[in-house]
Amino acid sequence: MPATPLGNVGIALAGDDVPIPPDMEPGKVSIAVASREAPISELSWTSGEPFPVVNGQTIFPPIVRPYPENGTAVSPSPNPPNYAAHWYAGSEYTRDTRSASWMKTKIKVPATNPLSDEFYYVLLSAWDIAGSYDQIGFSDTWGVWGLTYSWTSGACTSPTYHYSSNAMALSLGVTYKFYIGTPYSDGYVWFLAFVRSTIVWYLVAPTGGTALTVANSYCGSYDYTDYEEIWYTHALGGAPMFTFKFAVNEYYYNNRWRNARWSAWKTLNAPVSVQVLISREKVAIRNPLQ
Repeated sequence: MPATPLGNVGIALAGDDVPIPPDMEPGKVSIAVASREAPISELSWTSGEPFPVVNGQTIFPPIVRPYPENGTAVSPSPNPPNYAAHWYAGSEYTRDTRSASWMKTKIKVPATNPLSDEFYYVLLSAWDIAGSYDQIGFSDTWGVWGLTYSWTSGACTSPTYHYSSNAMALSLGVTYKFYIGTPYSDGYVWFLAFVRSTIVWYLVAPTGGTALTVANSYCGSYDYTDYEEIWYTHALGGAPMFTFKFAVNEYYYNNRWRNARWSAWKTLNAPVSVQVLISREKVAIRNPLQ
């Protein structure tokens, strides 16, 4: 079942009840007018199926990681070339288990275009209490910085992913605030992207969740995390040529925003040279220069 296309690239329609996150002043928030056509429409994938292909290019899904880390990986293809991989580097939540109505992060898109022979994600991720793995951030979709969202349906042990790696092309050098929320506790999860006080994109998905889980793990997988998920790199054993900084990481619990607390984690097949640096709630993923 696809996400409900309520202004899914930033148009407010009659009857839309777009929620305003509790750190924004409703009277000062505007909604940008943009095309409703996403560069890549919502795709679906379940483990064991071929990866979706759009215009001759494979669009890999953003996949949850088993917890604790066990070194397994999903292969990008049955016989991948040397530069194909699947690894993660980022942060995992380390404090008491809670639930939240909102989560947010802030990331600046690099000032230069990504490589056209790479595919990877930079994401804020968490499960909701109905067992949907909800994610927002951006990707390098074969040379384009694209806004990414994903949610899941079915059993949390074998979910079906509903996602777009490029729901909207992002602008070079611009800082975006990304939100995931369950503001109405009605079974719908909202995904929003802001530039300053302007909503530039939003989408609502029928996950069944009425709150987000704030935990280290859920259903045998990692839960509240920031990370880069790498599928293809330009060089053998390579990594993206950028440092990605999650400058804000907060969740809304008991009517106030709380700073996330993290520890660093990487999959066992991630390059040793990739560093995850944590300062309170902030996370920086420092990739080596190519």
